[in-house]
Amino acid sequence: MQIRSPQLADALRRQPLWVLVFGDDAFLVEEALDKVRGHARHWGSEERLSFTVEGGFDWALVREEYQSLSLFASKRLMEIHLQQKPDESGKALLQELTQHPNPDVLLVLRGPRAEKGITNAPWFKTMSEQGVYLPLYPLGDREFPGWLARKLQDAGFKASPGAVQALAHFTEGNLLAAAQEVQKLALIHPQGPLTEDDITAAVLDHARFDLFQWTDALLGEDAAKALRVLERVIEEGTEPPLLLWALGRELDTLLALATSGNAQAELGKRRMPPQRKGLYQGALKRLSAGRLRQIGRHLAWLDQQFKTQDGKVEQGLKDLTLAFFPGKRPALAVIRPEYQP
Repeated sequence: MQIRSPQLADALRRQPLWVLVFGDDAFLVEEALDKVRGHARHWGSEERLSFTVEGGFDWALVREEYQSLSLFASKRLMEIHLQQKPDESGKALLQELTQHPNPDVLLVLRGPRAEKGITNAPWFKTMSEQGVYLPLYPLGDREFPGWLARKLQDAGFKASPGAVQALAHFTEGNLLAAAQEVQKLALIHPQGPLTEDDITAAVLDHARFDLFQWTDALLGEDAAKALRVLERVIEEGTEPPLLLWALGRELDTLLALATSGNAQAELGKRRMPPQRKGLYQGALKRLSAGRLRQIGRHLAWLDQQFKTQDGKVEQGLKDLTLAFFPGKRPALAVIRPEYQP
C-alpha cells in the first residue's frame, strides 16, 4: 500500500511485515524511520538488526538472520539500507522473503528515490502491495507549513495558522532547524494553544527577531530603514559574529541566484516563504554579481578586523548595509578608503 507521510502511523497499526521508505531527503527518511522504530518497540521488538547494501554485499547474511530464531527477543526489527540497487542474488533473496514471510520480523528497506528499475521488480511490488510503501520527496513552499503544523501537533500543540507561518518564516524551510525549534518549544512552553506571539516570545529571542528584520530590510528598498534596524540591533547587544553570519548568509544566497543563469528557476527550487522570494527578486534587480562579490570581499575584511583588532565593527556593518543600495550611497571603496577590493 503506497501512502503519504501523514498516513504512516495508521498504516503501521495494521502490523505490516514489510515497510519500504525511499527518498532523497535524508531528514524526512530518518524522521519516518524513527516512527517505524517506535512502532516496532510497541510491537514487542527488543532487537534491531541493520544491514548496508554496497559493493560485494553478501545477501546470505540477510537470509540467515531473517529465518533464524532470536535468543533474546521473540520479535525483531531488520533494516536494510540500499545504497545501491540489489544485484541478482539480492533480487532473488528479496523475492524469496515475500514467498516465505517471517511473522516475527518487521523488515524495513530504505534507499534513495525509487526508480522504475526498483518499483517494477516483483519483490518490490509484492512488498509494497502487502506492506507499506512510503515515497518521500523534498518539501516545497506549499508543503513545508503543513509538515510543520504536524510536527507541532505531534508535540502536543494546537498551533494557530499565524504561529505556523511565523515559525515557517523564521526557519526558512530548513527541516532540521524547524524540528529543533519545535523541540525547544516543547521544553519551555506548555502544551495546548500556540499563537504567533508565543512563537516570537518563546522560540525566538528579541535580538534574533530584530536580526531577521535587518536582513529583510537589506533585501528591501529602504536604506534608511535598514540602517535604523541595524542600529537597534547593535544597541540591544547582538553580538557582531551573529550579524556577520547573517549578512554572509544573505550574500551567499544572492550570489548563488545571481550566477545561476536563471534566478527565477533557482528560487523555485528553494524552500522559503513567497514574500521572502519577492525580496530576493527585488534585491537582484539592483545588485549585480560583481557588486555582490565586492560586498563579500569587504565582509571578509571586516570579519578579519573583528578577529584581530579591537572587535568594533559597527561602522563597517553600516557601510555594508549601505552597500546593498547602489546609486543611493557612495561605493564601498569611497565609504572605506582604507579597504581596496
